[in-house]
Amino acid sequence: MSDLTGKTISHYNVISRIGQGGMGVVYKAEDTKLDRFVALKFLPPYVGEDEEKKKRFVQEAKAASALDHPNICTIYEINETEDGRMYIAMAYYEGQTLKERVAAVVAGFKPAPTDVINIIIKIGSGLERAHRRGIVHRDIKPANIIITPEGTVKILDFGLAKVSDIKLTQTGSTLGTVAYMAPEQIQAEAIDQRADIWSLGVILYEMLAGQLPFQGEFDHAVMYAIMNVAPVSLKKLNPAVSEKHQAIIEKALAKDKSQRYPDMCAFLKDLKALNGEIAEPQPPFSEKQRKRSFLPILTVGLMIAFLAAIGSAVLSIFSNGSSPGAPQNPIRASHRQLTFIGDALQPVLSPDGQFIAYKVGEFDTVQAIRVQDLAGGEPLEIYRGKLPPYSPLRWSPDGSDILINGNRVWEGRLIPRLGGTSRTIKSGFFLTWSPDGREIASSFMDLDTIWFTDKISGRIIRKVYLDRASNWIQDLDWSPSGDRLCFILEKDNIHKLLTIRTDGTQRQQILEDSTDIYLARWSGDGQAIYYLSDSEGSTNLMKIHVSPINGKAEGASQILHAAIPIEGLIDAPVIELSISKDNKKLLYPRVKQHTNLWRVALNAPDKLPASEQITSGTYWNYRVSISPDGGNIAFTAGKLAPYKKSNIVVMAMESREKKQLTFSDAENYNPVWSPDGNKIAYISNQEGDYNIWLINADGTSPIRYSNAIVSKWGQLMWAPYDHILFHEPGNRKLLALNPESKEQRPFLSHEKLEYASNPLFSPDQKQVILAAIQQEQRGYWLTSLIDSTYHFLSPLETIIAKWSRDGKWLYVFKEESPDELYKMPLAGGELVFVANIEPPRNKLDWQLDFQFAPDETWAIYSSIEKQSDLWLIENFDPEVTNREKITGNYE
Repeated sequence: MSDLTGKTISHYNVISRIGQGGMGVVYKAEDTKLDRFVALKFLPPYVGEDEEKKKRFVQEAKAASALDHPNICTIYEINETEDGRMYIAMAYYEGQTLKERVAAVVAGFKPAPTDVINIIIKIGSGLERAHRRGIVHRDIKPANIIITPEGTVKILDFGLAKVSDIKLTQTGSTLGTVAYMAPEQIQAEAIDQRADIWSLGVILYEMLAGQLPFQGEFDHAVMYAIMNVAPVSLKKLNPAVSEKHQAIIEKALAKDKSQRYPDMCAFLKDLKALNGEIAEPQPPFSEKQRKRSFLPILTVGLMIAFLAAIGSAVLSIFSNGSSPGAPQNPIRASHRQLTFIGDALQPVLSPDGQFIAYKVGEFDTVQAIRVQDLAGGEPLEIYRGKLPPYSPLRWSPDGSDILINGNRVWEGRLIPRLGGTSRTIKSGFFLTWSPDGREIASSFMDLDTIWFTDKISGRIIRKVYLDRASNWIQDLDWSPSGDRLCFILEKDNIHKLLTIRTDGTQRQQILEDSTDIYLARWSGDGQAIYYLSDSEGSTNLMKIHVSPINGKAEGASQILHAAIPIEGLIDAPVIELSISKDNKKLLYPRVKQHTNLWRVALNAPDKLPASEQITSGTYWNYRVSISPDGGNIAFTAGKLAPYKKSNIVVMAMESREKKQLTFSDAENYNPVWSPDGNKIAYISNQEGDYNIWLINADGTSPIRYSNAIVSKWGQLMWAPYDHILFHEPGNRKLLALNPESKEQRPFLSHEKLEYASNPLFSPDQKQVILAAIQQEQRGYWLTSLIDSTYHFLSPLETIIAKWSRDGKWLYVFKEESPDELYKMPLAGGELVFVANIEPPRNKLDWQLDFQFAPDETWAIYSSIEKQSDLWLIENFDPEVTNREKITGNYE
């Protein structure tokens, strides 16, 4: 069904789409008859295509609509469109899904057990009413629970779970998560109210423990755990719970349903006895608790969610606890979603805080730059063209121009804010304006230099050199005072935040962290730096005070917002953070993305489909390697945000049977097959450092090479002979590890080619092509493995993917057509078209995610699915807003 926004369905004016999932699309709409907002859910076509299914749905929905309870979502109407699409009109609630609150618990926030029990009691009360009417929900999970700003708990989607069963029967697979399904549901046995008790027990466990009771990398692994594995004792995970909590959960999660609570009344009786029957349940995470806790507290978002599969876009906002002298009623952060287009990226606030600029489009493709007034109105497109991935937008201090990276190395582009002719300037990758707008500072990630470009002439006028030991620059921002920069360095997987004067003197280290820190931004007064930090399973917005005189830290960092829901972070700066000069507005994209593996036919179009998907789901399936015989692939499968966790999986190409090789709660990624196909090397940080590990192809006998400390940003490859190639931290050197002797040495006998990567060996193993830098010239270099001589082969605009088996061709992608594969004659000549890559491949890691079969008849690659929209948090810094309230300066 096409987007219905702006259309009229019956007496409903559709306002905006607010969610989409496997069980339908949800819109916010205006009921013109009764002058109220409603939520319209349009169900999948298969519900209305068969009369029996349609009748079954209507019966279920009618029964659900008859339920009258304060904890159950009100159903207004069941109807269908002129083309036969079934829809249901329900009450529209402002609030927050329980899924977001659970995410905060998983991220480390520990609510009081009594508050958790209060939520469960409210859910159970609504279910008890339904059970008395003979209705079992069958799909209780956090995404189906919404909490209004007043603390009212609402259960969503009564009457739809049996429709899900229809889909389950047809496809033989589950819809959404299976983590909350009772054993009898998994075994397709008869379902009664005890299945809802089980699901509610899982939620209770999760909110008290901070993790699910039954876990696994894949649905089948979760199902196995539900059927066979006992949960970790709750007392071990949360000392605040009592033996009574443990006993209640054990009874609710009894695998034999005859050992469970017989009905919801019995379950509620024990829960109320635990909290005290007389006291009326208070709104969850009460104001009293918020004030006494030094931990951040959730506030309510303006969003409704109806299904787990919709993937709610609600933002969990945290505010600090009260401090001496703070106002009795502190100003709370507010937030709103600014775009609803699904492909808005890398936004930046204008200097006056009234406009935003952002990119629209996929990575590494034709994109547009738009400017939008925060007060309303249609956005203005000021530029359209191919833009490099990850390139940030930077608004000039006077608001007249927007600066962005160009399409070539050492190129930036200035675009007038209202559109018009743009012009190029010399610049590096990270860009930042001087406060007076006369200069632009920039740097590359892998060059230890900061360049200063004159805006008028567009030329580099001076440089500041950093020591080579610094290795990897990750960010750059100019202070409002004009005399200092802040930047982030990564060395040996240790991240440092530093400041330095613009003349290169007075370099000061602000902090050092073993976890990722990124997107450092000066406060508007130049007395603090905001940044993001990944720690303990969440992405946190941090603040640290800095002396404007000498650039030193003043005090420790503090958390402003915990568990910022920015998903899909990968090892590249794909997100952006923008803060207004008054430190009141914070703009950022919320990104949800994942990848799956596809196979594309290359030189055997009659034997294979042109393209076929070989993995599915919402994991990141990437960094693939094909076995020497072409019969199996090894790849990385996992989640990359907010906590990076992944494991190595092997799949047989013919049967598509999968086998997981690693099981650690860490990052295990970038598998590569040994030349004989018996072993797989990979990178893992399960012992702290990022090391090379080696495991047998059947998953036995893993070995850690503790001396081989690798860059988590770099590559891992197995040379056609015995050595494993890897990058040392900082990526400056490419090293070779002998897996037998454990000795390592530089891959090249000289160091004139810096940051060498993507080695492509000739079939006779006498030459190698490297992407490298030589005297600041980036490109591909053909290097002899006999005498180490080398010469320039081609610029980076033509991406070389593989050396052909006969040694006469190079497989390449062209910059202007990145999803078309060609063969380029090694001796020179015209390119020969090979294949279209459809759907588009993942541009984020182009070579490691495009691997050729040994006979070159097919290739495996990862394709990304992404959704990104912009969010604005106002009054995000309590220290600023509440200080202004005390002094009377708050507007």
